Amino acid sequence: MVFMITAVLSFTAAAEVEVLEGTAKGYGGKVTVEVEVEDDKIISVKASGDKETEGIGTPALTEIPKKIVEANSTDIDLISGATYTSEAVV
Repeated sequence: MVFMITAVLSFTAAAEVEVLEGTAKGYGGKVTVEVEVEDDKIISVKASGDKETEGIGTPALTEIPKKIVEANSTDIDLISGATYTSEAVV
């Protein structure tokens, strides 16, 4: 019986991932960001914006999320030349 209670408590603790989503205006249009947070730690950031300029704004869609996860913060350096897209992701 104790084993089952422990298993339930472990399952409950693992289910505390919060998913947040937001949108902002990038250079070319709407940028959508999905953030997964677990115990006050940013574990995943995904950004998309199909109207951002290929090769200029699009690097911000991949690089900024990595920087946010690494820093566990939005207090990061933006991508030079992609300020609008970087700010939209942040």
